[in-house]
Amino acid sequence: LVASNPGAPAKLTFTLVDTGTVVAECEIPSTGSLTNFKQFSSSIGQLSSHGRLRITASGMISLKYFKFI
Repeated sequence: LVASNPGAPAKLTFTLVDTGTVVAECEIPSTGSLTNFKQFSSSIGQLSSHGRLRITASGMISLKYFKFI
């Protein structure tokens, strides 16, 4: 994940659709501006069902890209 965040911390949360269990989280602290991008990552194991990705932010955030490997 490459993102910029000028304000309060944001978070990406990946949950299992059938149970609501959180299987991964990635915190995105303030980077100081919308043009100051930094790389963030989180680990996730083998999934047994479909998942849902949720972005929680109290202000603006800019995502350059994210990928699942």
